[in-house]
Amino acid sequence: MRAVVLTIMVCVFQTETFAQTTSNPCFTAPQQKTTIAEVNTKKQTFKIADSDQNYALAGVEIRKPDAIWNVGTNISLSASAKQADRYGVVHVQAFQNQNNNWLQGKLLQTGSALLNGSSENLSQDCLTIMRRAEHAAISSKAGLWAQEDAIFNANQVAELATRTGYFTVVEGNVVSIGDRKRRLYLNFGQNWSQDFTLSVVKKGKGAFKGSLNLLKGLKGKTIRVRGILEQRQGPLIRLFDEAQIEVIDE
Repeated sequence: MRAVVLTIMVCVFQTETFAQTTSNPCFTAPQQKTTIAEVNTKKQTFKIADSDQNYALAGVEIRKPDAIWNVGTNISLSASAKQADRYGVVHVQAFQNQNNNWLQGKLLQTGSALLNGSSENLSQDCLTIMRRAEHAAISSKAGLWAQEDAIFNANQVAELATRTGYFTVVEGNVVSIGDRKRRLYLNFGQNWSQDFTLSVVKKGKGAFKGSLNLLKGLKGKTIRVRGILEQRQGPLIRLFDEAQIEVIDE
Protein backbone atom coordinates (compact mmCIF):
# COMPACT_ATOMS: atom_id res chain seq x y z
CA MET A 1 0.00 0.00 0.00
CA ARG A 2 1.39 3.40 -0.92
CA ALA A 3 2.05 5.75 1.93
CA VAL A 4 -0.19 8.76 2.34
CA VAL A 5 0.80 11.77 4.42
CA LEU A 6 -1.71 14.02 6.19
CA THR A 7 -1.79 17.41 4.52
CA ILE A 8 -0.84 20.49 6.54
CA MET A 9 -2.76 23.50 5.26
CA VAL A 10 -0.69 26.55 4.33
CA CYS A 11 -1.80 30.15 4.70
CA VAL A 12 -0.62 31.66 1.41
CA PHE A 13 -2.46 30.99 -1.85
CA GLN A 14 -1.70 31.98 -5.40
CA THR A 15 -3.88 31.89 -8.50
CA GLU A 16 -2.67 29.22 -10.87
CA THR A 17 -3.49 28.01 -14.34
CA PHE A 18 -4.01 24.28 -14.10
CA ALA A 19 -3.03 23.16 -17.55
CA GLN A 20 -2.41 19.95 -19.44
CA THR A 21 1.37 19.77 -19.29
CA THR A 22 3.88 17.12 -18.40
CA SER A 23 4.69 19.11 -15.25
CA ASN A 24 1.14 18.57 -13.98
CA PRO A 25 1.36 15.44 -11.76
CA CYS A 26 -2.20 14.50 -12.70
CA PHE A 27 -1.23 14.29 -16.36
CA THR A 28 -0.54 10.79 -17.66
CA ALA A 29 -0.12 9.46 -21.16
CA PRO A 30 -1.69 8.35 -23.40
CA GLN A 31 -4.41 10.96 -23.85
CA GLN A 32 -7.74 10.25 -25.55
CA LYS A 33 -9.17 13.23 -27.43
CA THR A 34 -12.97 13.21 -27.58
CA THR A 35 -16.16 15.20 -26.93
CA ILE A 36 -18.60 15.07 -24.02
CA ALA A 37 -21.81 13.59 -25.44
CA GLU A 38 -23.96 13.20 -22.31
CA VAL A 39 -23.83 14.45 -18.71
CA ASN A 40 -25.62 12.92 -15.70
CA THR A 41 -25.39 15.66 -13.07
CA LYS A 42 -27.09 13.54 -10.38
CA LYS A 43 -24.60 10.67 -10.68
CA GLN A 44 -21.78 13.04 -11.69
CA THR A 45 -20.87 10.89 -14.66
CA PHE A 46 -20.58 11.58 -18.37
CA LYS A 47 -20.33 9.76 -21.67
CA ILE A 48 -18.17 10.62 -24.64
CA ALA A 49 -18.79 10.47 -28.38
CA ASP A 50 -19.22 6.98 -29.88
CA SER A 51 -19.12 5.22 -26.49
CA ASP A 52 -21.57 3.87 -23.90
CA GLN A 53 -18.92 3.89 -21.17
CA ASN A 54 -19.63 6.03 -18.10
CA TYR A 55 -16.80 8.27 -16.88
CA ALA A 56 -16.31 10.40 -13.76
CA LEU A 57 -13.80 13.10 -12.85
CA ALA A 58 -11.43 11.46 -10.38
CA GLY A 59 -11.15 12.94 -6.89
CA VAL A 60 -13.91 15.55 -6.96
CA GLU A 61 -17.54 16.02 -6.07
CA ILE A 62 -19.11 18.57 -8.39
CA ARG A 63 -21.52 20.97 -6.69
CA LYS A 64 -21.94 23.73 -9.27
CA PRO A 65 -21.52 22.46 -12.84
CA ASP A 66 -20.47 25.13 -15.31
CA ALA A 67 -19.56 25.57 -18.94
CA ILE A 68 -16.40 23.48 -18.78
CA TRP A 69 -18.42 20.34 -18.04
CA ASN A 70 -21.17 20.46 -20.65
CA VAL A 71 -22.29 18.44 -23.68
CA GLY A 72 -20.16 19.43 -26.65
CA THR A 73 -17.02 20.27 -24.68
CA ASN A 74 -13.93 18.97 -26.48
CA ILE A 75 -11.71 17.20 -23.97
CA SER A 76 -8.74 14.89 -23.57
CA LEU A 77 -9.05 12.07 -21.05
CA SER A 78 -6.22 10.62 -18.99
CA ALA A 79 -7.17 7.45 -17.13
CA SER A 80 -6.67 7.56 -13.35
CA ALA A 81 -7.86 3.98 -12.88
CA LYS A 82 -6.82 0.91 -14.85
CA GLN A 83 -10.38 -0.39 -14.88
CA ALA A 84 -13.96 0.58 -14.08
CA ASP A 85 -15.18 0.62 -10.48
CA ARG A 86 -17.92 -1.68 -9.17
CA TYR A 87 -20.55 0.61 -10.68
CA GLY A 88 -18.97 0.37 -14.12
CA VAL A 89 -17.55 3.92 -14.02
CA VAL A 90 -14.03 4.77 -15.20
CA HIS A 91 -12.37 7.58 -13.21
CA VAL A 92 -10.30 9.98 -15.28
CA GLN A 93 -8.46 13.28 -15.36
CA ALA A 94 -9.87 15.55 -18.06
CA PHE A 95 -8.50 18.55 -19.96
CA GLN A 96 -10.20 20.98 -22.33
CA ASN A 97 -8.67 20.77 -25.79
CA GLN A 98 -9.36 24.44 -26.60
CA ASN A 99 -7.26 25.99 -23.85
CA ASN A 100 -5.67 23.01 -22.05
CA ASN A 101 -7.55 23.81 -18.84
CA TRP A 102 -7.50 20.92 -16.40
CA LEU A 103 -11.16 20.33 -15.52
CA GLN A 104 -10.63 19.12 -11.95
CA GLY A 105 -8.28 21.99 -11.17
CA LYS A 106 -10.61 24.60 -12.69
CA LEU A 107 -13.69 23.25 -10.89
CA LEU A 108 -11.86 23.18 -7.55
CA GLN A 109 -10.27 26.61 -7.99
CA THR A 110 -13.59 28.27 -8.83
CA GLY A 111 -15.42 26.60 -5.94
CA SER A 112 -17.61 24.58 -8.30
CA ALA A 113 -16.40 21.28 -6.82
CA LEU A 114 -14.73 19.97 -3.70
CA LEU A 115 -12.37 17.11 -3.02
CA ASN A 116 -14.28 13.92 -2.28
CA GLY A 117 -11.86 12.68 0.39
CA SER A 118 -10.53 9.70 -1.54
CA SER A 119 -6.94 9.15 -2.63
CA GLU A 120 -7.95 6.16 -4.76
CA ASN A 121 -6.78 6.54 -8.35
CA LEU A 122 -4.69 9.61 -7.41
CA SER A 123 -0.96 9.90 -6.88
CA GLN A 124 0.16 11.80 -3.80
CA ASP A 125 1.56 14.61 -6.00
CA CYS A 126 -1.74 14.83 -7.90
CA LEU A 127 -3.72 14.99 -4.66
CA THR A 128 -1.43 17.75 -3.40
CA ILE A 129 -2.01 20.00 -6.42
CA MET A 130 -5.76 19.34 -6.21
CA ARG A 131 -5.68 20.48 -2.58
CA ARG A 132 -3.89 23.66 -3.66
CA ALA A 133 -6.67 24.39 -6.11
CA GLU A 134 -9.34 23.89 -3.43
CA HIS A 135 -7.40 25.97 -0.88
CA ALA A 136 -7.34 28.86 -3.36
CA ALA A 137 -11.14 28.73 -3.58
CA ILE A 138 -11.54 28.54 0.21
CA SER A 139 -9.18 31.49 0.71
CA SER A 140 -11.04 33.68 -1.80
CA LYS A 141 -14.50 32.34 -0.78
CA ALA A 142 -15.16 31.41 -4.38
CA GLY A 143 -18.25 29.52 -5.47
CA LEU A 144 -19.67 27.15 -2.87
CA TRP A 145 -17.14 28.39 -0.27
CA ALA A 146 -18.96 31.74 -0.13
CA GLN A 147 -21.84 30.00 1.66
CA GLU A 148 -21.94 30.26 5.44
CA ASP A 149 -22.56 26.52 5.77
CA ALA A 150 -19.74 25.45 3.45
CA ILE A 151 -17.67 24.39 6.48
CA PHE A 152 -19.33 23.37 9.75
CA ASN A 153 -17.80 23.80 13.19
CA ALA A 154 -17.48 20.51 15.08
CA ASN A 155 -19.16 22.15 18.07
CA GLN A 156 -22.32 22.88 16.07
CA VAL A 157 -23.91 19.59 17.07
CA ALA A 158 -27.50 20.67 16.35
CA GLU A 159 -26.57 22.04 12.92
CA LEU A 160 -24.60 18.90 12.09
CA ALA A 161 -27.69 16.81 12.86
CA THR A 162 -29.41 18.46 9.88
CA ARG A 163 -26.62 17.15 7.62
CA THR A 164 -27.26 13.47 8.34
CA GLY A 165 -26.77 11.47 5.14
CA TYR A 166 -24.97 14.30 3.33
CA PHE A 167 -21.34 14.81 2.39
CA THR A 168 -20.13 17.44 4.87
CA VAL A 169 -16.94 19.37 5.63
CA VAL A 170 -16.26 19.89 9.37
CA GLU A 171 -13.53 21.76 11.26
CA GLY A 172 -12.68 21.38 14.92
CA ASN A 173 -10.18 20.56 17.63
CA VAL A 174 -9.51 16.92 18.52
CA VAL A 175 -10.11 16.82 22.29
CA SER A 176 -9.29 13.16 22.90
CA ILE A 177 -8.49 9.83 21.21
CA GLY A 178 -10.39 6.68 22.10
CA ASP A 179 -8.24 3.64 21.28
CA ARG A 180 -10.32 0.46 21.31
CA LYS A 181 -9.52 -3.06 20.15
CA ARG A 182 -11.16 -2.79 16.76
CA ARG A 183 -11.76 0.94 16.36
CA LEU A 184 -10.16 4.28 16.93
CA TYR A 185 -12.28 7.30 17.86
CA LEU A 186 -11.32 10.96 17.51
CA ASN A 187 -13.52 12.97 19.86
CA PHE A 188 -14.25 16.67 19.41
CA GLY A 189 -16.00 17.22 22.74
CA GLN A 190 -15.97 16.08 26.36
CA ASN A 191 -19.19 14.09 25.98
CA TRP A 192 -18.26 11.53 23.33
CA SER A 193 -21.80 10.08 23.25
CA GLN A 194 -23.27 13.41 22.09
CA ASP A 195 -20.49 15.43 20.50
CA PHE A 196 -18.99 15.12 17.01
CA THR A 197 -16.77 12.05 16.54
CA LEU A 198 -14.65 10.39 13.87
CA SER A 199 -14.76 6.59 13.73
CA VAL A 200 -11.92 4.49 12.31
CA VAL A 201 -11.92 0.74 11.65
CA LYS A 202 -8.44 -0.67 12.32
CA LYS A 203 -8.53 -3.95 10.36
CA GLY A 204 -10.71 -5.95 8.00
CA LYS A 205 -13.62 -4.69 5.92
CA GLY A 206 -13.71 -0.92 5.75
CA ALA A 207 -10.29 -0.58 7.37
CA PHE A 208 -8.59 2.82 7.30
CA LYS A 209 -6.17 3.42 4.42
CA GLY A 210 -3.27 5.08 6.12
CA SER A 211 -1.34 5.40 9.37
CA LEU A 212 -3.22 4.85 12.63
CA ASN A 213 -0.24 6.31 14.49
CA LEU A 214 -0.67 9.59 12.63
CA LEU A 215 -4.31 9.69 13.71
CA LYS A 216 -3.34 9.00 17.32
CA GLY A 217 -1.05 12.02 17.16
CA LEU A 218 -3.87 14.42 16.28
CA LYS A 219 -4.97 15.07 19.87
CA GLY A 220 -4.99 18.82 20.45
CA LYS A 221 -4.78 19.60 16.72
CA THR A 222 -7.34 21.53 14.71
CA ILE A 223 -8.30 19.56 11.64
CA ARG A 224 -10.65 19.72 8.68
CA VAL A 225 -12.44 16.49 7.82
CA ARG A 226 -14.91 15.50 5.12
CA GLY A 227 -17.29 12.59 4.62
CA ILE A 228 -20.88 11.41 4.95
CA LEU A 229 -22.44 12.65 8.19
CA GLU A 230 -24.14 9.98 10.33
CA GLN A 231 -25.93 9.98 13.67
CA ARG A 232 -24.54 7.45 16.17
CA GLN A 233 -25.13 8.85 19.65
CA GLY A 234 -24.19 12.19 18.16
CA PRO A 235 -22.87 13.29 14.74
CA LEU A 236 -20.18 11.03 13.29
CA ILE A 237 -18.05 10.68 10.17
CA ARG A 238 -16.33 7.42 9.33
CA LEU A 239 -12.71 7.73 8.22
CA PHE A 240 -11.58 5.44 5.42
CA ASP A 241 -8.75 7.44 3.87
CA GLU A 242 -6.15 9.96 5.03
CA ALA A 243 -7.29 12.18 2.16
CA GLN A 244 -10.38 12.96 4.26
CA ILE A 245 -8.24 14.88 6.76
CA GLU A 246 -6.23 18.09 6.73
CA VAL A 247 -4.30 19.47 9.69
CA ILE A 248 -4.97 23.21 9.62
CA ASP A 249 -3.42 24.25 12.93
CA GLU A 250 -0.25 22.79 14.38
